[in-house]
Amino acid sequence: MSFFAHLAPLDNPNDIVESIKLPLGSGHWVYAQLAETIKAFLAKNRDDGNKVYAVRQLQIVSESDEWVDAYSTGSFELQNGADVFATLEVQVDASRHVQPLSSKASAKEVQFETLKKYTYSDGDTYVKVDLPIGAGVQKEMIQSDFHDRSFEVRILGFNNQNLVFGVKKLQCRILPPDCSVRISSKGVQVKLRKKKADDNWHSLFHSPAIGEVDSD
Repeated sequence: MSFFAHLAPLDNPNDIVESIKLPLGSGHWVYAQLAETIKAFLAKNRDDGNKVYAVRQLQIVSESDEWVDAYSTGSFELQNGADVFATLEVQVDASRHVQPLSSKASAKEVQFETLKKYTYSDGDTYVKVDLPIGAGVQKEMIQSDFHDRSFEVRILGFNNQNLVFGVKKLQCRILPPDCSVRISSKGVQVKLRKKKADDNWHSLFHSPAIGEVDSD
């Protein structure tokens, strides 16, 4: 059994840069133990020789289904497949040697097929995007990135294909920590938490209004 830790930098905590899968263990955790588990994974799998990682904040889902600071809860339980959001500070230790990268590629670059078919619905709190790719998707196949006005979902190894669907500029802004991806009966559903409940999502992709500048 396992859980997922979604990692964001300290200078931009809403920008999830990576999601990692970690063993659940007994399911009973305290803040320091969870922070050390994430640090140990990064030190082993993401260290190029001089990176020093520090976990500055951890957020978990409370019993009332709200995101809370894990430090304030003391001890807590994580269920199989749970999501944790971690804010990281990354420093460079100039005294440590960085081993040169090999000139030979270690693995073949992953190729993706872009999904073209989708449907979406605009609700009071969420915009739901359905990707009807068929049954059989497993949670460990899914990777996702959510930003202030964009998102991307990648599905690896589904029917011997790597699939991707994303929007580089959404019609309106979203709240990345409250967005999610779930498996549905017809494929995959993406839930985008609206930043403003009264925003009108007449399109999923941004369609500029007359006189609108690109930064709007």
